[in-house]
Order: sequence, then structure tokens, then C-alpha cells
Amino acid sequence: MGSIIHVVNSDFGNSHCFGIHSWNIAEGLENPGDLIVFARSNARKKNRGYDVRPIGLGRFAGRLLKAANLYVSRRIPNRKIENVKFTDDLRRSLQTMDPASISVIHSWNFTPDIIAAMKQRNPEIVAFASYTMGLGPSEVERHSEAPIIAAYDYLFAPSEYVRGTLVASGIPEERVIVAQYGVDPERFRPSPSPDFDGIFRVAFAGQICRRKGIPMLVEAWNELALPNAELNLYGRPDKGLIGLLGASRKNGVFVRGFVDTAVALPKNQLFVFPSSQEGSAKSVYEALACGLPVITTPNSGSVVRDGVEGFLIEPNDKEALKERIRFFYDERRRLGDFGREARRAGEYYTWKRHVATVIAAYRERKPVLLLKP
Repeated sequence: MGSIIHVVNSDFGNSHCFGIHSWNIAEGLENPGDLIVFARSNARKKNRGYDVRPIGLGRFAGRLLKAANLYVSRRIPNRKIENVKFTDDLRRSLQTMDPASISVIHSWNFTPDIIAAMKQRNPEIVAFASYTMGLGPSEVERHSEAPIIAAYDYLFAPSEYVRGTLVASGIPEERVIVAQYGVDPERFRPSPSPDFDGIFRVAFAGQICRRKGIPMLVEAWNELALPNAELNLYGRPDKGLIGLLGASRKNGVFVRGFVDTAVALPKNQLFVFPSSQEGSAKSVYEALACGLPVITTPNSGSVVRDGVEGFLIEPNDKEALKERIRFFYDERRRLGDFGREARRAGEYYTWKRHVATVIAAYRERKPVLLLKP
């Protein structure tokens, strides 16, 4: 196998963004010297064995732009600016490379014109893209995304949910490879001696926003009005939800901010993630590994099986959410049964498993898009 190119407009090795996916794959390669990474920055500079080539705005400028978008004006197109600079630099960088030396290009950022140009120069290149979100139900969205995605030979989908939305958009099923995300079960573990002081503690972790079902979750919690119960929200809240969250504090709703979830999650008994659209939420894997039963939606791209590691509900079904939370509140002896199954799932869905699937695809697949000169 020749060189493997990773394209990720993120910080290579940063556990809080998609740069960690590239780093995990790098760790699983027999010969790391085969890999060249084009990334925003290298967050693992101590690992000198990887050829990481920073392009684009860089980590500091990218964060500065994001902060301007969040705290100055949402009209500042930070992602667009970042993507344009990253794409321009990537095009120039790849033009200097010998295309015959490249076997695989794996991208977490869609650059179909660049991929097409490289495959024109070397039709034997196999191009992969990791599609990190499920497509929504809008026909407009599906038709607009399909030509972009179709520029790649194969797509990695992090869940069966995402695979289904891609196939529905017109991508042939044989070109979609399911590679579920994972978790480090040694870092995320159940508490050895949990003591909840008689308090029923429920957790959510992620961006505290509408897409992830937070308004419905908080409204459901307020309506349940459970005595001696807490809803702990780990993450950053959107500005539009501050009023609702503040008014709900009297009902035991607490915004905990950014925390080490490996420490925080085991202090809870139940995890809830009622998102309407995801790829495959990282925090669900972490909760499973911590031995927490999970209430989530199929749209979260979850590996949770209904009635085994927790329950699945439809997005925006507040009554079903209330019913499932109430079940665990009333039947706390069942938390252990569900929790043991959750831990088994967390031990199964590891990053090593994800990496093995990806690397096997690198080795086994052949180009299917033969572009005409």
C-alpha cells in the first residue's frame, strides 16, 4: 500500500473534535510512516512519528473566529472562512505530490473537486469520506448532498441510522460502510462504590441546544416534578435556552458546563439523549461504558437496543420520554440490570473496533468511480 492521506479540518489528536478519529486510525496502522495528515493543527506534537502537515487558519485563529461567532455576532461566517482557506491550502499541497504514490484518501471534509482532480491523475486512488451526520428528511437536503457525496468511492457511516439516510439519498448500499464510533472502556467505567444519597440523578452531555432535544427534555422534567431528583446537563447552553434553563433550576435542572465526563457521568444513574439528528453521539458510548442505562432516539445514531441497554423513543415524543424516565425513577432496582447490559455494550464498541473496520476497508476496497479524463 502506498501513502494514506487524511484530510481533516480539525486538530489532529484532539479528543474533543474529529481530529481524534484520524489519530485513532494512525495508532492502528502497522506502518505509521504510510500516513500523511493534512489538518488544522497537530494537538499531539509529542508524537513525532506522524507526518502532520498543518494547513488552513490554524488552531488559534480558528478558535478566535469561533469565539467571534458565538460572542460577537452569529452572522460571522467562521466555518465558511475556515473551510475556504483550508480547501485552498489542501489543493496547493496535493498538487505538489506525486499522485502515483497515493493509494487512499480519507476525508472528514468534503472536497469533491479536489478528489476528482487527484483521481484524474491516478485512477487507482480509493477515496473515502466519513459522513458524520444523518441527512434530514428534507428532499432538498438529500438531493443537494447526494452529488457531493457521490464524488467518493466509499462512505463511512457511524451508524445504521446514517447509513439509511445515505442510501435513501441515492447512494448505492454497497458503497456505504458502517463503522460505529467507540469509547475507551478503561477510562470510562462505572463507579466502584456509587453513593447517590437517595437522589435520582439523570445526565445529559453535549451541546445544550434545540437539535439535541433539550427544550423537550427540560419541559418533560418540569412536568414530571420528581421529588429528590436532579437533571445534570454537561455542556455549553445555547443563548436562546438560558431563560428556560434558569427558570427550571427550582425543579432540579442544573447546567454543569464543560467537565471531564469520565468523572461526571458515573455520578448519575441514567443518561438521556433525545436528539432529532446526529451521526452517532460520542456521549452515548461514554454513558454506556460508565454503566448507565440510556434513553435516546434512533436519530441519535445510537447502538442502544430498546429494552436492553435502555429505551428508544421517537424524536419530539415528550410523553414517551416522561414515561421512560418515570420507569427508572419508580423501578430503581432495574437500573442495575440495564446498567450491566450498558457496560457490556461499552466494552464491545471500542475505538479499536472502529479502527479495525476502517483499516480493513482501506485494504480491501477498490476504486469504483472511474472518472473520465
